[in-house]
Amino acid sequence: MSSFFKHLALSGPLNSKLKIMIFIATEVILIALAFTSNFVSAFFHSNFLDFDFFKSVATKNALKIVEIEKFFGLFFEQSLQKWTIENIGGWQFWNSYYAAAHPVVFILTIVFILVRGIHWSTSHYNWTRVEQSDYSDLPIQSSYFVDGSKRKESLIKRLFFKRQVLKLNPLEQYRFLRNIYLISILFSVFGYILLPTMPPRLLNNCDFHNHNGKLLGGCFPQFNFIDTIDKHGSLFFSWKDESVQVLNNPYAALPSQHALVAAYVAIVWIIFLLSNSKSSGSNFKSKKSLVAFSALISLACFYPLLTLFCIIVTANHFIFDAIAGFTILFSATLISLFLLSRSDNSYSKLSEDLPI
Repeated sequence: MSSFFKHLALSGPLNSKLKIMIFIATEVILIALAFTSNFVSAFFHSNFLDFDFFKSVATKNALKIVEIEKFFGLFFEQSLQKWTIENIGGWQFWNSYYAAAHPVVFILTIVFILVRGIHWSTSHYNWTRVEQSDYSDLPIQSSYFVDGSKRKESLIKRLFFKRQVLKLNPLEQYRFLRNIYLISILFSVFGYILLPTMPPRLLNNCDFHNHNGKLLGGCFPQFNFIDTIDKHGSLFFSWKDESVQVLNNPYAALPSQHALVAAYVAIVWIIFLLSNSKSSGSNFKSKKSLVAFSALISLACFYPLLTLFCIIVTANHFIFDAIAGFTILFSATLISLFLLSRSDNSYSKLSEDLPI
């Protein structure tokens, strides 16, 4: 089976032009299919489910989420939107950010690590992995404190450093990160199909119909959410655009792919930055390099937080949707780490790619 995947360039080195071409074509198809998952769920629901039943399930799920959030004291979406309207505004920005940042930032990120992996492969045609004996079981320093208690490593260190993710070459790192994305999207598609959920902006909407004239909103008077894209518009689309109504699943809210993908993008850039930093801690060559590194890490962490704020104040998602997205991403990361540990690419020994 492993040789089959290597022939398809899904694993192993890209040591020929044919493999590179197959690899690029395969990756483009996989990413494109995953990226259009919302359309897949829309096609499924429009062709295989009765709309009234579809809407009924979506409404019940949304109301259940409201109950859960109220129980845990998390139902603050209406208050946050109201505060934003009164104190911040800028709805053209938030609406356009919601419409454009999600696809643009993701595409730029995935293309960057894909090109990086391909470039590494084309410049390492004749390199061979050399493995030495594994002395990792011999402690460099004691794992115990003076009082005899066991040293506990952080979750991040156990997950990423022990699995040697940061030591993967750019091609293997791309495959690892791509797996996280594909698994996450697969889970989210099942969520959209099995758990259709009405977004907050539709709960109290009484006049928004789909292209077949069916009312999409729940018309519940106890809610006061504002559909900011419908009211203020965006630079890119409106919910009433015919193409959006035909291709979009109006109840694809659980999980939030915006939150999921934003957190994924942050993980990609953090791994990239940590993999390429020659030093760590206070041992940077200059203060400028330390400041630049810290700024980029902070920017990567800030992006999902900004996206989370955006999807809530535009009433497109509940906080529960975002939590579900983060949970799916975490699960996909664990699965990808497991797959990495089972593959030939895991650095279970002291390994290095050398021009031999």
